Amino acid sequence: MYPAVRHAVKTFAKLVELLPETERTKTHVALLAGAVTPYRNDTDREMPFRQESNFYYLSGCAVPGSYLLLTYQHGTSLAGSPSVQLFIPEIEADTLMWSVPPPTAEEAAGLFDVTRVQYTSALPDAIHERLKAFPDTVFHVLPKGSPLFPTLAEQYIGLATSRNAPVTDQYLLKALHRARLTKDAEEIALIQKANDISSRAHEVVMRVLGQAVKGALAKSKDSHRPSLPGQWLIEKEAEAEAVFVASCRREDAVHQAYLPIVAASNRAATLHYCCNDKAFAWGPVGRHDHKNNQDLAQDQQRKLAPQVLLIDAGCEWNCYAADITRTMPVGNGGKFTPEARAIYSLVLKMQKLSMEALKPGLHWDAVQLLCHRTLVSGFQELGIFKTPASPGSGSWNSEEAILASGISTAFFPHGLGHSLGLDVHDVPSASDPENNETIQGLELGHKSFYRALRLRLPLEDGMVVTVEPGIYFHSHLLSAVRDSKHIDHEVLKRYESVGGVRIEDVVLITQDGYRNLTTVRSDVEWLEGCDEVSFILTTQSYSAHFIFKLQLLADDDWDDLGRLKCDKITPPSDRLLASPLAWKLDNDSRLNLTQGLSSTRPPSAHIGANFLLICALPASLSISHPRGKLTVQTPQKSDIPRRVHVRPLVTMFVLSIIKDTVAVHPQHFGLPQEQAIINELNKKYANRVLHDVGLCVCVFDLAEAGEGRVRYGDGFYWYKVVFRLVVFRPFTSEVILAKVKSSDEDGIRLSVGFFDDIYVPLIYLPEPSAFDPNERAHFWLPGSETANKHEMLDSAVADRMYIDAGEVVRVRVEADEFYDDEPGPPKATEGVHQTPTMEGRRAPYSVTCSMSEQGLGPTSWWQNAGVEAMDEG
Repeated sequence: MYPAVRHAVKTFAKLVELLPETERTKTHVALLAGAVTPYRNDTDREMPFRQESNFYYLSGCAVPGSYLLLTYQHGTSLAGSPSVQLFIPEIEADTLMWSVPPPTAEEAAGLFDVTRVQYTSALPDAIHERLKAFPDTVFHVLPKGSPLFPTLAEQYIGLATSRNAPVTDQYLLKALHRARLTKDAEEIALIQKANDISSRAHEVVMRVLGQAVKGALAKSKDSHRPSLPGQWLIEKEAEAEAVFVASCRREDAVHQAYLPIVAASNRAATLHYCCNDKAFAWGPVGRHDHKNNQDLAQDQQRKLAPQVLLIDAGCEWNCYAADITRTMPVGNGGKFTPEARAIYSLVLKMQKLSMEALKPGLHWDAVQLLCHRTLVSGFQELGIFKTPASPGSGSWNSEEAILASGISTAFFPHGLGHSLGLDVHDVPSASDPENNETIQGLELGHKSFYRALRLRLPLEDGMVVTVEPGIYFHSHLLSAVRDSKHIDHEVLKRYESVGGVRIEDVVLITQDGYRNLTTVRSDVEWLEGCDEVSFILTTQSYSAHFIFKLQLLADDDWDDLGRLKCDKITPPSDRLLASPLAWKLDNDSRLNLTQGLSSTRPPSAHIGANFLLICALPASLSISHPRGKLTVQTPQKSDIPRRVHVRPLVTMFVLSIIKDTVAVHPQHFGLPQEQAIINELNKKYANRVLHDVGLCVCVFDLAEAGEGRVRYGDGFYWYKVVFRLVVFRPFTSEVILAKVKSSDEDGIRLSVGFFDDIYVPLIYLPEPSAFDPNERAHFWLPGSETANKHEMLDSAVADRMYIDAGEVVRVRVEADEFYDDEPGPPKATEGVHQTPTMEGRRAPYSVTCSMSEQGLGPTSWWQNAGVEAMDEG
């Protein structure tokens, strides 16, 4: 339940701090009005309702037309547990046919963390009761007469003034903003949920965009019929916005936290570009294109001009916001131009360095200055800003001189970030207070750096902030620096067409640094490769074979199997692994999937099965299927093979890129440097769980190793390294084989040999099923309609299909969960199934699976369908 009373305690504590000393011992009553359903102008057409943030913070109630009456008294029980009275509108019979009624008072009492729930008609009596019980009462309200807050009816304020009780709007809003500045565990969980949904929506846009631009989706030839969602193309800003909002809405997010910003090409330089009404920029028009009967806009042969697409968008979850920005390449084969890549990489560096600096006590101004310093240094490397070594230059073009000039503000004009919570630009009076004692004295850098900041405070544990550096080439801003002696204007011209780049993540400030709540990636390689075609997940170096896995998801996939084809496999390989179907590579390089199929085998028996082909990797390989086409080119170096994960193809193991500093003991100096480093990395990482990464297996290869340095006092060689790690982390919806390790009343525990924390809870067992305490095993009772446990335990043993210990089972991955047991504040998880541990301990990493669908469960159940056994190795 949303912790409204706890928020009331925190708010009154902040309010008392603001009061004059003589007022603190009095009784303080807060009276707030909730938002009402808005209507369009003078019509009866409802507009979307969203509860006022401060009202929600103190109640958790999203019922329109509600009121709150909170009472606090210093030195009494009302100080530790204030009275929180909620007043909701009564159900009106005349409106039942038009709209969903509010809850009854009795229902609301079980929904909200409040002292008492009554109807709004009881509010006047409640105010009289407060005045009678506490004659010294001071009433606190939000700013009176402000259009920014719901109107508090004068009749309620008049009840207080008629008894000569003071009514003030001087303190309540400030107290609420100060209380809301730091978040508790429940609030963080809601913000995480909003960011999870928004991160997935950003990735959906990227994938659909990649499919459309790269030709994996074809424009419908029938202009008289609407396209289905799977056929949608993204060729306009509005279409990208529609896909983002639809993705959020499909996951039950009701509101966007703010108007989405979807800006292509040079429009990405406008910070709050919300119109989203332009098409992408397309390439040059051919000399005869004017004769095509206005079909140019639908011509599949046209090409997108190289450009960026900036999407700044995030949804709300239970009134808590997400705020994420991603800038992605459009056109140019889905790759950044050299100029756009350079600017994007610099913005990514600005964000990375900023995040690495975050910790409680650090003033936000210092992080803002760090971003400008990184920009200046980066522009000097690119040649946009001059250096002292430039022709005709001098010390006036040093990094410090350019920084002091403030010229970088023309390219990075906004603040690095802001507080986030119930509002996307949260608690402005607290995050950038009017009388700010934390910025007294000498201002670091140029004053223009801080002009647009929405946060100017030292960071605190529990703050949630955005980190959103950007670089923009806006004609209005550049006009002020066109004659600057610090700029090489010829170089600047090459970059102006980029428009703008911004990267934004939401982070939680923790005791020892920060935690990133945004899950969608932003590295260049992932952005350029996340959607080579409709079903590519990733492309990585791996082994001397090409691995292709196809996972059947539904019966209607079965008819498409015979049409999957492998082209240009040279020479045809005889190294084919087939399971459970027989694969054959014909002379014409056609991959025949239907060889050896039993005519009596039901298609559903293969749903969720994995099919694997391994062959020598040729110079190029093309795989086609009715759902899309994949082409993979080998690298220039023939000794660097590639691994391709194809969707819906997945694998339990992935490669993760890790950066670290590793020490090599002097006794290992005789080994080759690379081998010595890998040995130390394996000691450190093997069989260890990395949070949000997975179970480390071993080092795959060493990508970079800096020069070894000896630290004073230990004699070790210390290397800064970048390496790739083989990690066990199955994807959601992947079907895997495992053995039953144990069972109890809560579910089944599985093992894959090296990893035992795989669980199948009761809800994911086949229905109907029950646990037999005598056999210590669950059993399925196919064909039975009973769901009663006792009746199932009375069934004939011969009718039961047991899931015994040691059996090999096929299961589908539903979710995975990481548990951080390091000391720190309590953690809350929103909407994630808590996997049982069966041995009383909490595993650092666990996987939740299901076997409730046909084709899943013990492989012995489906042995007539030719299902494979599990290899012990």
